[in-house]
Amino acid sequence: MGAGRPENRPCPEPARDRPAGSMTRGLAPSPSLAQPGPTLSWSDPTISGQPISGLTVRVHDGLPDGVPQLSVLEVIDLFLGLVPRNFYKRMAAVEEEIGRVTCVVSDGFWGFAGDLAAERGALWVTHWCCCPKALLAHLCTDLLRQSAGPDGDRARVQDALDSIPGLSSMRIEDLPEGIVLSDTASSLALLKPVKKIAEGLQASGTPFLWSLKEIAWGHLPADFLDYVASRGLIVPWAPQPQVLEHSAVGAFLTHGGWNSVLDGITAGVPMIIKPYLGDQFLDARMVTDVWNIGVGFEGGVIKKDEMVNALNVILGSKRGKTMKEKINELKSMALQGIKPGGSSTKNLDALEKMVASCQHN
Repeated sequence: MGAGRPENRPCPEPARDRPAGSMTRGLAPSPSLAQPGPTLSWSDPTISGQPISGLTVRVHDGLPDGVPQLSVLEVIDLFLGLVPRNFYKRMAAVEEEIGRVTCVVSDGFWGFAGDLAAERGALWVTHWCCCPKALLAHLCTDLLRQSAGPDGDRARVQDALDSIPGLSSMRIEDLPEGIVLSDTASSLALLKPVKKIAEGLQASGTPFLWSLKEIAWGHLPADFLDYVASRGLIVPWAPQPQVLEHSAVGAFLTHGGWNSVLDGITAGVPMIIKPYLGDQFLDARMVTDVWNIGVGFEGGVIKKDEMVNALNVILGSKRGKTMKEKINELKSMALQGIKPGGSSTKNLDALEKMVASCQHN
């Protein structure tokens, strides 16, 4: 390999790269560490990702140009099938340029990153981008599957959940796909609620900002944009954290991804939550039933009247006021954790020292 400073490399997964990006910024060389420090670089597997400070290395996600719209699971399968090979190629090219990789920081689902690190004698640090309960559920997969038995008895699985500290407040339908049940989410399924959300927004009279990908605009009711033109705005993308921090925002409609839940908490905005796949169901249960900082939909189905009711509860009821108070308590705890000396800051400092120590191995 070419000579150069040892290289440390974070490897995020699409849709989970924002927390990894924050972590990478936090791992910037500290004045307290011996210099020269290790080279820290960021591998972005998505074509549209935004580069951050450091050496940015693009790894193609494997999706050909002009491919028709795929289901969520099809995209995941394509990604997992092609990215490892592409990543190995790019890693080899980078090492030829700057030297041996000594530490790989990756999403916990990137098992191939662990293999890559082992082949190089490098440290592998996994970064978990979902809620802690999803990690616990994955760690207990064998127990939950065994409890189901050959007949797949759901009651026994629920009993097993109730016996696990930290999961007793969860329900079997909250478990990430692949643990006991399978998920058949498709792009079509994700688009179906758009019309009902729009009908609810129109009927509620509530001012709104809606970040909605343009591919879904065709599912809006006829003349919807004309009806809400004076009080609503639809955009293909918005800077979510900055929007939520605005004082005018009183409610946050979200799919329940962990990034979004954290954004809602740190902004102190109660949530209306509709999960679709993966750990989102666990996140939703935490928001609505454990922390009581948001509301969901009966049976998990968005309907016009329920959309109106959810807005009324959060924005104009005593229950909504209580939610606001509770989420502000969580906000205070979260912000305290990232201050100097806070729990999150201490953990990041410990990780920084661990990664930096790899240059001496």
